[in-house]
Amino acid sequence: TVGIQDVQKGNFSVYPNPNKGLFTVKVENPQNGMIINIMDATGKIIRTLEAEGASTSIDLSDAAAGVYFVQMTNGNQASVQRVTISR
Repeated sequence: TVGIQDVQKGNFSVYPNPNKGLFTVKVENPQNGMIINIMDATGKIIRTLEAEGASTSIDLSDAAAGVYFVQMTNGNQASVQRVTISR
């Protein structure tokens, strides 16, 4: 089950935010098997990545400008943060 604490800001950061489609996801306590899902404003997953290590660079320069959501699954925690792509 996912509790309120599990879907809050969590143990990762997204920067720079806003950006032009290139950004970094940095995890405070990385574990094996981390998954990053990028979702559009409707909740549709547009990209899924396996993260290795504390920092992962993401290139969404081909995506339209707008608000996206970065969902990080790290061990048994899932957290979501918003990221804005501007042109």
